[in-house]
Amino acid sequence: MIISSEELASVFEAIWSSVLELPVEPSTPDDPVLSLRGLLTGTVHITGGFSGALLVECPTEFARLIAGRMFAMEPSEVGESEVRDAIGEIANIAGGNLKALCPPPSQLSLPTVVDGASYHLVIAGTRRIAECRFRCQGHVVAMRLLERTEGKSKPL
Repeated sequence: MIISSEELASVFEAIWSSVLELPVEPSTPDDPVLSLRGLLTGTVHITGGFSGALLVECPTEFARLIAGRMFAMEPSEVGESEVRDAIGEIANIAGGNLKALCPPPSQLSLPTVVDGASYHLVIAGTRRIAECRFRCQGHVVAMRLLERTEGKSKPL
């Protein structure tokens, strides 16, 4: 079972319109998710009928805006923990939507959030099977779906 980039984009657009009520427009795969102030990556793992991981990546300053919308706060009032919680929750919501497309039984992990100014997140033993990028309020947000390629019977 492989989820296409189009299906991933559909999940992304649904979350942005229903949860955040923010308009998005497609971006190109080579449009980088850049920020001088750092990036955040929210990750959830899916195991069972499908084994893989979903990553949601965005600039820190945009994550602050997302957190403000999710928690009904002004972005300037949002603390670091709310910013991480918001990106983790976006990954969790998207992962739940994708899990519904996976063969049963499937389980979803708790979200993990990585933040920093310059990092490269690698989930060993996986390959990218789908990716989408969108622009929203001048920022690029990326969502990638990885599939386990090694030891598929083992949890991630």
